[in-house]
Amino acid sequence: MIEHYSFGEFIVDGKRFESNIVLLGKTVKPARYLPGHDLTLEDIKPLVDFEPEVIIIGTGAYGVMKVKDEIKRYVEERGIKLIIAETKKACDKYNELLRKGVKVAAFLHNTC
Repeated sequence: MIEHYSFGEFIVDGKRFESNIVLLGKTVKPARYLPGHDLTLEDIKPLVDFEPEVIIIGTGAYGVMKVKDEIKRYVEERGIKLIIAETKKACDKYNELLRKGVKVAAFLHNTC
Protein backbone atom coordinates (compact mmCIF):
# COMPACT_ATOMS: atom_id res chain seq x y z
CA MET A 1 0.00 0.00 0.00
CA ILE A 2 1.05 3.55 -0.66
CA GLU A 3 1.16 5.12 2.77
CA HIS A 4 2.17 8.61 1.73
CA TYR A 5 2.78 10.79 -1.29
CA SER A 6 4.01 14.35 -1.38
CA PHE A 7 5.99 16.22 -4.03
CA GLY A 8 9.15 14.18 -4.63
CA GLU A 9 8.45 11.44 -2.10
CA PHE A 10 6.54 8.19 -1.72
CA ILE A 11 6.34 5.89 1.27
CA VAL A 12 5.26 2.39 0.29
CA ASP A 13 5.11 -0.38 2.88
CA GLY A 14 7.38 1.63 5.16
CA LYS A 15 10.04 2.26 2.49
CA ARG A 16 10.83 5.78 1.30
CA PHE A 17 11.34 6.52 -2.40
CA GLU A 18 12.49 9.85 -3.84
CA SER A 19 12.10 8.73 -7.44
CA ASN A 20 9.36 7.76 -9.82
CA ILE A 21 8.06 4.32 -8.92
CA VAL A 22 6.57 1.28 -10.60
CA LEU A 23 4.09 -0.85 -8.68
CA LEU A 24 3.20 -4.36 -9.80
CA GLY A 25 0.56 -5.53 -7.36
CA LYS A 26 2.24 -5.27 -3.97
CA THR A 27 5.77 -5.04 -5.42
CA VAL A 28 7.38 -1.61 -5.68
CA LYS A 29 10.61 -0.51 -7.31
CA PRO A 30 12.21 2.77 -8.37
CA ALA A 31 11.64 3.84 -11.97
CA ARG A 32 13.89 5.87 -14.19
CA TYR A 33 14.03 9.65 -14.15
CA LEU A 34 11.95 11.07 -17.03
CA PRO A 35 13.88 13.80 -18.85
CA GLY A 36 11.35 16.29 -20.16
CA HIS A 37 8.55 14.30 -18.46
CA ASP A 38 8.70 11.91 -21.42
CA LEU A 39 7.06 8.58 -20.59
CA THR A 40 7.89 5.92 -23.19
CA LEU A 41 6.54 2.54 -24.25
CA GLU A 42 9.63 0.98 -22.65
CA ASP A 43 8.51 2.43 -19.29
CA ILE A 44 5.07 0.86 -19.67
CA LYS A 45 5.96 -2.59 -21.06
CA PRO A 46 6.82 -4.13 -17.65
CA LEU A 47 3.40 -3.05 -16.39
CA VAL A 48 1.64 -4.59 -19.39
CA ASP A 49 3.74 -7.78 -19.05
CA PHE A 50 2.41 -8.10 -15.47
CA GLU A 51 -1.02 -8.62 -17.13
CA PRO A 52 -3.04 -6.45 -14.75
CA GLU A 53 -6.72 -5.64 -15.06
CA VAL A 54 -5.88 -1.94 -14.58
CA ILE A 55 -2.84 0.26 -15.16
CA ILE A 56 -2.67 3.61 -13.40
CA ILE A 57 -0.36 6.38 -14.55
CA GLY A 58 0.30 9.20 -12.08
CA THR A 59 1.20 12.33 -14.03
CA GLY A 60 2.85 14.25 -11.18
CA ALA A 61 1.71 16.57 -8.43
CA TYR A 62 0.52 19.12 -10.98
CA GLY A 63 -0.17 16.78 -13.90
CA VAL A 64 2.77 18.02 -15.97
CA MET A 65 3.67 14.60 -17.42
CA LYS A 66 1.60 13.87 -20.51
CA VAL A 67 0.73 10.38 -21.72
CA LYS A 68 1.15 9.92 -25.47
CA ASP A 69 -1.65 8.45 -27.57
CA GLU A 70 0.62 5.55 -28.60
CA ILE A 71 0.92 4.51 -24.95
CA LYS A 72 -2.84 4.75 -24.44
CA ARG A 73 -3.44 2.59 -27.53
CA TYR A 74 -0.75 0.07 -26.53
CA VAL A 75 -2.40 -0.51 -23.16
CA GLU A 76 -6.02 -0.44 -24.30
CA GLU A 77 -5.39 -2.77 -27.29
CA ARG A 78 -4.36 -5.39 -24.76
CA GLY A 79 -7.70 -5.15 -22.96
CA ILE A 80 -6.26 -3.39 -19.93
CA LYS A 81 -8.17 -0.50 -18.37
CA LEU A 82 -6.04 2.66 -18.21
CA ILE A 83 -6.46 5.37 -15.58
CA ILE A 84 -4.47 8.60 -15.91
CA ALA A 85 -4.56 11.09 -13.03
CA GLU A 86 -2.43 13.48 -11.02
CA THR A 87 -0.21 11.40 -8.75
CA LYS A 88 -2.08 11.97 -5.46
CA LYS A 89 -5.36 10.81 -7.03
CA ALA A 90 -3.51 7.96 -8.75
CA CYS A 91 -2.13 6.80 -5.39
CA ASP A 92 -5.59 6.85 -3.83
CA LYS A 93 -7.06 4.88 -6.74
CA TYR A 94 -4.22 2.34 -6.61
CA ASN A 95 -4.81 1.72 -2.89
CA GLU A 96 -8.57 1.45 -3.45
CA LEU A 97 -8.20 -1.13 -6.23
CA LEU A 98 -5.56 -3.11 -4.33
CA ARG A 99 -7.89 -3.31 -1.30
CA LYS A 100 -10.66 -4.62 -3.58
CA GLY A 101 -8.38 -7.40 -4.85
CA VAL A 102 -8.03 -5.99 -8.37
CA LYS A 103 -4.79 -6.92 -10.14
CA VAL A 104 -3.33 -3.44 -10.64
CA ALA A 105 -0.05 -1.92 -11.81
CA ALA A 106 1.09 1.69 -11.76
CA PHE A 107 3.76 4.10 -12.95
CA LEU A 108 3.82 7.10 -10.63
CA HIS A 109 5.69 10.31 -11.40
CA ASN A 110 7.05 11.84 -8.20
CA THR A 111 7.44 15.54 -8.97
CA CYS A 112 5.81 18.04 -11.35
